Amino acid sequence: MPDLRINQEIGAAARVVTDEKGNASALALSQNEVGIGTTAPRAVLHIEAPAPADANSAQLLVTATDGRTLMVGRTEDYGFIQSHNRQPLALNPLGNSVGIGTGTPQATLDVRGSISVTEDIILAGADCAEEFECDPEGSSDAGTVMVASAGNRLVHCSTPYDRRVAGIVSGQHEHRPAIVLGRKLKTDQAQRIQLALIGTVLCKAEAESGAIEIGTLLTTSSRRGHAMCATDPIRAFGAIVGKALEPLCTGTGLIRVLVTLQ
Repeated sequence: MPDLRINQEIGAAARVVTDEKGNASALALSQNEVGIGTTAPRAVLHIEAPAPADANSAQLLVTATDGRTLMVGRTEDYGFIQSHNRQPLALNPLGNSVGIGTGTPQATLDVRGSISVTEDIILAGADCAEEFECDPEGSSDAGTVMVASAGNRLVHCSTPYDRRVAGIVSGQHEHRPAIVLGRKLKTDQAQRIQLALIGTVLCKAEAESGAIEIGTLLTTSSRRGHAMCATDPIRAFGAIVGKALEPLCTGTGLIRVLVTLQ
């Protein structure tokens, strides 16, 4: 390692430290600031270095006497912290993403491994949904009541008291689901829907078959993709999609429903 020496004093506050070739490597200020790779540090320790060629190259490396290491570095897109013989914690400020166990996160938070939580998980959504393949014909927008069909696909309901009822299409934005099961990130999203299986969701309903009150059990309707009040307990067995949380006296509309398949 070449010797370092004081090459230049800047007043009484700072000193430029260089190597034997005269290349500045650090700037020591009276405010206890040190720069490595910069002559104008903006923190107690400020390191500037080009991006390493690969993710295993470190810009800051701390090694213990037992050989364990803590590596801090960055690639072109990500900064990362990596402990001894473990996958990195990757940070991408520009993409607002964090990866744990991966150096290239594919989501806002991408965890490759198990998660242990000792306190509550607070989610903004109101239902638990699962992704299913659906019939590409017709629009399966939020609130549509769906039934199982051949080919492991779902279609709009169109028969009263249909025991093939599977759930209600979950909404988007402020009515999006809290949990989505069976998610496939790389797929044709136009032919997949998020079906609410439990929780609160908006549902297409019709009151032409009978007025809907708060607490009314709902089943499939002959009106495509709609629910109606279940008045026949025998036919309703196995065909209930949920319980109304809002009334609908006449016509059709979107009402809040507690999904309770039974």
